[in-house]
Amino acid sequence: MSTLTCTFRSYCLSADTTINVILPDDVHEDIPTLYLLHGMHGNFNSWQNKTSIARYAAKYSIAVVMASAENSFYCNMKYGYPYYDFFARELIEFTRKTFNLSTKREKTFVAGLSMGGYGAIKLALRNPDLFCAAAGLSGCLNINQTVEHADFTPILKSIWGEEYKTATKDTEDDLFFLIKNFPEDKPKPRLFIACGTEDFLIEQNRLFHALLEETDFEFEYREGSGAHTWEFWDKWIVPAIKFATQKED
Repeated sequence: MSTLTCTFRSYCLSADTTINVILPDDVHEDIPTLYLLHGMHGNFNSWQNKTSIARYAAKYSIAVVMASAENSFYCNMKYGYPYYDFFARELIEFTRKTFNLSTKREKTFVAGLSMGGYGAIKLALRNPDLFCAAAGLSGCLNINQTVEHADFTPILKSIWGEEYKTATKDTEDDLFFLIKNFPEDKPKPRLFIACGTEDFLIEQNRLFHALLEETDFEFEYREGSGAHTWEFWDKWIVPAIKFATQKED
């Protein structure tokens, strides 16, 4: 594997931003790519520093792209940066052009943990022509419940404004709304959801699973022993990659 750290000027963010990219040695063009999202208080280094993602990328011959989103919940923030636009458009455009990554939907995946699990599912549901599969690990999947009960008010206000407690309901930041109103003429992304049975977000994941059961989305829902920890995410990113790429060991 080749591991690269790259800084470039973002037109979305109007600032320099740094990303990590893992490239396989055995694929040199049309490279299948996983865009891998961090959780709250994380950054572009989180997955690489705390898991064996480079080893997993080598095993499944995929590129992995990791960028920072601060604590934005992968939104265009009211008082901050337009991170949704950055991840949905500019990051993909830049990395495809720079690293010879695949432009094919069937070779483009997104995954993340916690806040990033929410972001990954949101990106796939809102951009179904771009992503064929998404994975949320310990995902913050019921954003309406999160904004109503969370104790990090300044962060929520910076994203959705002073009316943050009601700002997400029935909008494109609401995963339940996106599932219920998914366009009939668009290809449905395949979804992988996993959460630990001791995780404080388990009920949100179970509720999202119940919703998916009422749809014709192709999905896999898994629960396993564990809490909101890197040990859990390091373990479960592997079946998430296998689900996305449809590869076996």
